[in-house]
Amino acid sequence: MTNQHEKLKKEINKLHQSYRILKSTGDDKRFLDLSRGYKSDRNRIHKEILHKYSDLFAVIQGIRKLSVLGVQNVDLLVYKNEDDFQNCIKRYNAINSLMIKYIDIFDEIICLIENGFPDGAMQRWRTLLEYSIIIIFILEQGEEVADEYSKNLLMSIVSELHHRKNFAWAKVANCFKGEKQITITKLLDNLNGIDIDTKKGFLAMYKLTSQSIHGSSFGVNLSFNDHISIDIN
Repeated sequence: MTNQHEKLKKEINKLHQSYRILKSTGDDKRFLDLSRGYKSDRNRIHKEILHKYSDLFAVIQGIRKLSVLGVQNVDLLVYKNEDDFQNCIKRYNAINSLMIKYIDIFDEIICLIENGFPDGAMQRWRTLLEYSIIIIFILEQGEEVADEYSKNLLMSIVSELHHRKNFAWAKVANCFKGEKQITITKLLDNLNGIDIDTKKGFLAMYKLTSQSIHGSSFGVNLSFNDHISIDIN
């Protein structure tokens, strides 16, 4: 499986490099052709990940790289691996449902971009970033946090989906002892494997995307269509 995984990583990196070269040279026609051809590559790699790479952390790494290719924004990397699966069973259970949704949202983003709806794609990117932050936070913080995250489903129902309960599970982490309220930005700030500049970049885009969904004058007049001019239908 290791050799197959390395082969897949090389293919993904090669495709990623092609995108970057074409974007930097401004060759819109070739970039358009590559964007159209990417759909078949995406489906093939997607299938290989689902059927050949059952290891949880290899799957997370593979899908993370596909997300970079698809939306050119998500660049969160999980460095930590596990030697004994029994030591991370609660994290596996917590992340399992997240990864299923992660794959679905990635496909939605590609579909929206391919059909000319960058505003919708960026809203799904916002969700993808939240999932990425939560996944990495759970992996870094350990089994107690993962267990609390899984229990949060019942707490959310009992509290009638009160927004203050969304990240209450993270309070058991050592970095949040004594905190009254946790937000997604606080989770991002406390990720160990992400440098400060990268965090600032993600936070700026996250805030911009969050503002665009509201009915304020700013939100109504902001459109990511103004920044994405290539029609890849």
